Amino acid sequence: GMVQSKTYAKILYDFTARNATELSVLKDEILEVLEDNKQWWKLKNRSGQAGYVPYNILDLVTPEDLAAMEQSNQKYRDLSPRASGSSSPSHKLPPSYAGDKWGSEMAAHSSSEAKGQLIHHMDEVNDELLKKITNIKIQQPQRNFKVEKTQQVHVPLTFESNAMEVRVWLEANSFSKRTVDHLGILTGAQLFSLNKEELKKVCGEEGARVFSKITVQKSILEKNREKSELEEIMQRRQERIDSST
Repeated sequence: GMVQSKTYAKILYDFTARNATELSVLKDEILEVLEDNKQWWKLKNRSGQAGYVPYNILDLVTPEDLAAMEQSNQKYRDLSPRASGSSSPSHKLPPSYAGDKWGSEMAAHSSSEAKGQLIHHMDEVNDELLKKITNIKIQQPQRNFKVEKTQQVHVPLTFESNAMEVRVWLEANSFSKRTVDHLGILTGAQLFSLNKEELKKVCGEEGARVFSKITVQKSILEKNREKSELEEIMQRRQERIDSST
């Protein structure tokens, strides 16, 4: 209940107030006791601030103790670690120290905070996932298209190709519809016989690109032809050697 004569309490551990009714105190600080109710005592510090502090971090100081302290040449003010800076963080109070109520409050607080962080983390993960999915959706059709294109580029164009094959080859190289329609009526041999100027007349600006593609294709064919001719010569020679032995 209410204290009649002035009583003082010495603080055993640092305590930080977590709301307006509590009072922050430091180890070794001496405060006036206003109320000594159960778990929480109401104290008043030197600055005149009052608030509740857990009773189990207090040690009662009798007026005699106080007088003895003052006599041993320590001024009341100097007992406050705020002035002397002797507060040591190693004396911090473990959260569960001041009764169950405080401990469970702290635990509830930290778990809800942890839950908040977890939810935030999950949101981030979901965002990442969404980004990935939308990126895949955006890239998917293009990617498939590219794959088909590279497969189709291998459509052979030879001097023996018919108009249908020429058309497929032109489409595979993604030339414009105009080019495909104009040149898709020619055979491979006819297409190979056209020069750059003729192609430009038929296809406009794209003619130059058509010409370079045809030139590349022609050189591949020539290489292959030379290779097959060489192989043929080698084979004949081998046959001759075989027959002569």
